[in-house]
Amino acid sequence: MRLKLIIDFLQHRWTAQTRHGTHSPFVYQLADEVVYDFSSEIEYPNSFSEIKTKLSLRLAKLLYRLASRHQGKSILIIDESDFCSQAIFQKACAKALIHHQVEDNKEIDLAYIDVKNNVLSLFEQIKSHTNENTLLIFKGMYREQNSKTDWQAIKKDPAVTITIDLFWLGLVYFKKGRVKANYKLKI
Repeated sequence: MRLKLIIDFLQHRWTAQTRHGTHSPFVYQLADEVVYDFSSEIEYPNSFSEIKTKLSLRLAKLLYRLASRHQGKSILIIDESDFCSQAIFQKACAKALIHHQVEDNKEIDLAYIDVKNNVLSLFEQIKSHTNENTLLIFKGMYREQNSKTDWQAIKKDPAVTITIDLFWLGLVYFKKGRVKANYKLKI
């Protein structure tokens, strides 16, 4: 399993592009201003000091930048791991309502999903609660074979217009009027 993850990571690095390889102004701007923004001007929450690994710290900072830029009013967090996602989204979107399950008649602006199983069924549940500006963030798409299969199905879904594969995170957008495209970016 660990060896397969390393192989998947190397394949991703080999085929992924930097922001300069994208032909989408939206994706270029997102990559330039959020994904690759490592400026020291950003003030991250104090809870980041509790994060033990360098990778987890980089992902936490990226999640914080994504949430800060997106400023969702209704955030869905489904997190099976012991990651500090709740604190990240609370700090980044202070006025947002945070939910931990899909609720009827509630529109979702931003969702963070970190689960090992049933990713596709969760996506199907969430999809009917999205709008044109919704961002879904999936963590661990390469963790298990079924997660990889589900990620491929999500990318093919007709409602999805833009996906950005960052290997550790997958971003899904539903922007109407855009040509369907899947991007892989190096982080």
